[in-house]
Amino acid sequence: GKLRCAAHGLRREGAGGDVIAAPAGGEGKDAAGNSHRRSWFIIARDGSGPHIPTTPAIVMAKKLLRGESLGVGAQPCVGLVSLEELLGELSAYPIKTFTH
Repeated sequence: GKLRCAAHGLRREGAGGDVIAAPAGGEGKDAAGNSHRRSWFIIARDGSGPHIPTTPAIVMAKKLLRGESLGVGAQPCVGLVSLEELLGELSAYPIKTFTH
């Protein structure tokens, strides 16, 4: 069966699927003033979902090991880790993303 969580459409399917789907979205206007809506989804299969929240820390640790400067003090990783870096780290797992 399916257990549907109210938090932003988070879904987990058990028994044969073990899929976690988490959407994110936004709305805005382009330079011409036209309204646009875009949704981004990340789908984790085969129990790979727990790798998603740990990935920013892994990417940051690898940057530190390479000697990259990341600033001083506690701070969010916004702007320090790109989506491409995160998805690259997750590429070894059955995790896919798409936009709609």
